[in-house]
Amino acid sequence: IPRGESRILTALVQLPKEQIFDGILLGGLTISEKESTKDSSETENQITNRFVYSIAVMIAQSEDAVQPDLSLKSVDVEQRNRRNFIVGNIQNRASTIVNHFDVEATIFKEGETTPLFHEERVDMRMAPNSTLAYGIGTNNQPLSSGTYEMHMKATNGEEEWKWIESFTITNEKAREMNNSAVELEKDNTRLYLIIAGIVIVILFIVILVLMNREKI
Repeated sequence: IPRGESRILTALVQLPKEQIFDGILLGGLTISEKESTKDSSETENQITNRFVYSIAVMIAQSEDAVQPDLSLKSVDVEQRNRRNFIVGNIQNRASTIVNHFDVEATIFKEGETTPLFHEERVDMRMAPNSTLAYGIGTNNQPLSSGTYEMHMKATNGEEEWKWIESFTITNEKAREMNNSAVELEKDNTRLYLIIAGIVIVILFIVILVLMNREKI
């Protein structure tokens, strides 16, 4: 296309003929610059720039509204930028966009009522037939092995979803994650107990020595 001019391009999208689908499909059209016809040997050692432009496309075959269908698919433990996260995978199983929805999640040790970690986010969007990896930060606390529960609530102002999902962190997984994480707060309880024990022993020895001197 010469500079300063425009062209109308036609793209053919083939839809199912047998059955009209409900909801919407999201996709896109990608337009790229035509490749050069120069001999490849001429550009072998050169940097070649190609311009690519994408246009979002939304397709619907019916005007009937489709309601969101959210579920908590699974709970995992992973690292993001070398920091530990507990991740709840929310799945939208409906062919519709979930707009303006809020999510609140809390992590508990199984059988306990004191929350360990908490995360809230508001005004999010979710694409049709997609999965959202909702991460709950661990506040630089080292992970401990054991069984936990994720309590999660999602709402879009009209509907509300609540889930409770149990998950287990093994010793091996906790050790692996903690060894590769950065800026973890160290648990020095054992070190403090050892130091306190040494101080008590030294004081006991000093007292015994002083008492023996007084007897002499």
